[in-house]
Amino acid sequence: MKKITVLLLAFLFCSFILNAQKTKHFEVESPDGAIILKIDAGAKLEWSVQYKGKQIIVPSSVSMTLETGEILGDNAEIKTADKESIDTKFDAINYRRKVV
Repeated sequence: MKKITVLLLAFLFCSFILNAQKTKHFEVESPDGAIILKIDAGAKLEWSVQYKGKQIIVPSSVSMTLETGEILGDNAEIKTADKESIDTKFDAINYRRKVV
């Protein structure tokens, strides 16, 4: 009986380690680097926001339950990710600045 308990605990420990290794981290920064959006995709899909190094939004889970009962956001898997820098301006409508 003791061997089974030890074996079960070892199995659970290994599954936690493997699950922790699956988490992928992504960051999106504002042009001046003041705002940082962090996204962690693993067992849960989580996001957080920092402004000038200060945590504004703590890591929060995001999910959606479909009518079929499927939950989007649990065990999130990122299939592809491309890094791209974008520097564009556009004319604003009903905003205090003409160009954003």
